[in-house]
Amino acid sequence: MKSKLSLLFFITLLFFVIGGILYLPHITSFGYYNDDWYSMYAARVAGPGIFHEMYSIDRPGRAYVMQPLYILFQGIPLYYNLLAFGLRVVGALILLWLLNILWPKNSLQNTISGLLFLAYPGFLNQPNAIDFQSHLIGIALAFLSLVMMLKAFDAVGVKKWLLYLLACLTGLAYLSQMEYYIGFEAVRLLLVVLIVSRTARGLKPIALTAFKSWLSYSIIPGLYLFWRVFLFDNQRNTTDLGMQLGQLIHEPVVTIYNWILGFAQSLINVLFLAWGVPLSQIGFSNSVSENIRGFIVGITVAILAIAGIWYFLRISNTKLKKTAPIWQV
Repeated sequence: MKSKLSLLFFITLLFFVIGGILYLPHITSFGYYNDDWYSMYAARVAGPGIFHEMYSIDRPGRAYVMQPLYILFQGIPLYYNLLAFGLRVVGALILLWLLNILWPKNSLQNTISGLLFLAYPGFLNQPNAIDFQSHLIGIALAFLSLVMMLKAFDAVGVKKWLLYLLACLTGLAYLSQMEYYIGFEAVRLLLVVLIVSRTARGLKPIALTAFKSWLSYSIIPGLYLFWRVFLFDNQRNTTDLGMQLGQLIHEPVVTIYNWILGFAQSLINVLFLAWGVPLSQIGFSNSVSENIRGFIVGITVAILAIAGIWYFLRISNTKLKKTAPIWQV
């Protein structure tokens, strides 16, 4: 037990150190960007209650994040950026928790995956911390909802129902922040299929058992979509589900083609281009001397960080020693 707590402490420390290397430099220099301006101006002029009016047109749940944060931080960018850093690290740690539940024998690979998620360079709005609080909180809650579901599979009695309730509440909470995060519900279904396939055999038994296991969690997207479609008066075209479905009915072939094309482009961007395009776009926008200096500093920091990670993983608990990955169990 002591060794597990020690390992948990050092892994948490590792994630915060690497996150600090990535996101804390120049954090005191960040200010207001893009939508930060109008939201902070409105709160300063009309008071923090204005957030409910601002987000009532498309994402009313965001007001329950933005209002208390403004009361707490008084619009000071540094505090929002420090919280964004913490949320980024916590989200990566919850993802690591999720991966360790799914593949407990792959601790090394899971840890590296969590660090890659932490360092993912496709999200370029980390300094835009005020407006993106809901995004970061939503992702952390989505991971937590999946963790609670997986923990509920092995639980019994009251504990099982409590974990189920927590999974549903955190599921509805993350959807309250961003409606397009509903794609996590497809991930939920895939995870259920993965868990069921480890004990059931045959396509039909797996499908039936997985469907029965997932059905109780369908209340999450079901309740949210019922509210979103039938009860909520959406006033923003880009987040209007009815308008999107209207396009599908009016021009089904063109709409489906655009959806497929957009999905393929997004998949390529997220999986591949995100690791190189941002660097080419913003990494060489200064003078030659500044680019060279930045490149040297960046490479040096990256080498030191990688060396530190390698050393940590090498001396850590035997559970993190490199073994052949076992993804089936």
